[in-house]
Parts: sequence; structure tokens; C-alpha cells
Amino acid sequence: MESRQYRDAERALWNHAGVTPIEHRVHLARNDVNVRVLEAGEGPPVLFIHGGPGAAGSVWAYLAAQLPQFRCLMIDRPGTGLSDPHPLNDLPAIRRECETLVADVLDGFDIDRAHVVGSSHGSYVAILSAAACPDRVIHTVHLGCPGFVDGMHITGFDRLVLLPGVPRLFTRMPAGERSMRSTFRQLGHATADKTGKIHQPFIEWCVALQRHTDTMRNELTSMGRMGTFRRGFDPSLTIDEATLEHVQSPTYVLWGDHDPYGDESVARRLVAMLPKATLEMMPAAGHLCWLDDVGHAADTIHHHLLN
Repeated sequence: MESRQYRDAERALWNHAGVTPIEHRVHLARNDVNVRVLEAGEGPPVLFIHGGPGAAGSVWAYLAAQLPQFRCLMIDRPGTGLSDPHPLNDLPAIRRECETLVADVLDGFDIDRAHVVGSSHGSYVAILSAAACPDRVIHTVHLGCPGFVDGMHITGFDRLVLLPGVPRLFTRMPAGERSMRSTFRQLGHATADKTGKIHQPFIEWCVALQRHTDTMRNELTSMGRMGTFRRGFDPSLTIDEATLEHVQSPTYVLWGDHDPYGDESVARRLVAMLPKATLEMMPAAGHLCWLDDVGHAADTIHHHLLN
């Protein structure tokens, strides 16, 4: 579903960030799905992969605006934003998409290798892709707890989504500014919200994404297949040590100490299993830690990718 309301809100967000991105439609051959990718900046290519549910490529707007020296490619993952839906009916299909997504996007742009920045489920994609296709990834940055790492906490919202019928119920609940700001506080961004770092155009874009695209319906339906209320997420989704050992790209992990998906012990366990990884704990920051200090996140990315 595409709507004028969503495009208006997205345009206002990018105008506030001070950037006008280029829009591409790219066919992912391995997964046979058409996706939208936004491009900003010039220089070495960096693929940004967002998490979810309730996110799309423009979640990176303020961060990309501070990285003009890179060619930032920000994908709307299949089923989110203005990308086409890609029905994933079982866990093996979900994992295959994650393992091939980076190579698929790079092939769509005729790019041999790129840096990758991920958040949440996007970091899960980045890890599996880097392990499966190590020759395609130069450096990796993870902003916040990646999805399905060993020890990841399951939030109350996640567990509810695993109840039959609940994903459909959630999609019928209208999004608004109050509920959106509450969500960001639950994700560990209470300080950022209180101090005005979560800007109004960003909130309005988030609301429009939920109201005027099929993002939440697609994402919650997919999540509902990933486990059960009693057991939580299926253990087969957890990233094992053998997978992490295949990640050859130097990795930087910037992790907010208010991230509800994992504390410092979870972060250190992940970094210890990655062959070439460095961890920085970010004080008073939540799951989408660049929202708490976009300047610091941009400096971190710049330094890591160029060294």
C-alpha cells in the first residue's frame, strides 16, 4: 500500500534532516521481491538495514544527514515502507532471506563490497549475511542489541505478538503521537524524549508509517510465526557461535545501557564470540541508540568505517 499521506510525512522528515534522498526501486533476484532503497551522500557505499516492527529506511534520516562522505543506501526491508511484501511462511525462509539480503541489494546496485550498518532485526540480517557472504562485507556496525543474539531479552510486547490473533488486533489499533512516544520510552529513550532529541517530524513519520503503509501488518504477521507465547522465539533463530565465527568483517558495536533487549553482559557475550569486534557502551541510550546522540553515532561510524 502506498499513500500520499505517508510520502508527505517522509518528505517532511527528510526536509527537517536537511537531505533530499534519491529513490530507487531494486529487484532482489535471490529473493524475487522488489524493494525501495533511498540513497544519500557520496563516497564508499554503506548499506543501512533497519529493525522493526514499525520501521523503514527513513529511520536513518538524521544519521545519514551527518554522513555525507558516504554513499548511504537505506533499504525498506521487504514488507516495510514502500517495498513489496515478501511472504515468509516458515523459519527456514526467514533465515534464508537474512543470509542473502546484503548480497541481493549489492547486486542490484552492481556493487562488489560495502560497509553495513544494522539495528535490531537489521543487525540480525547483517550478521547472517556477513557470515554467509564474507567477501561482500567490508566493515560492520551494530547500533543496539541485534535480534536473536544469545541472551536477548523478550519484551512483553514481543511475547504478546506470539499469541494467535494478537498481531491482527495490534494492526487495528490506530497509531498516534502519544502511543509512539510511549513506545520510544519503553525502548529506553525516555531521556531523549524528555530532552527533545526525538523530533516531531520523526514522530509524525513513524505514525504515518503505521497508519498509511502495510508495514505493521506485514511485520507482526511475520513475527507471529517466529515462536509461541509460552516458549518465546524459536531457538533455531538464535545466532550460534559457529555462525559468528564466520563473520570476518571488523565489527563495532555501539550499545545503549538502557536497551531493553539486553544489558552489558549480553553485549559482552556477543562481542567475545565475534572474531574482530569492539564494544562501546553508550550511557543513557536505548535500543535505537543513535536517536539519543546522533552526532556521536555518526562520529563512531565514520571512524570505524575509515580505519
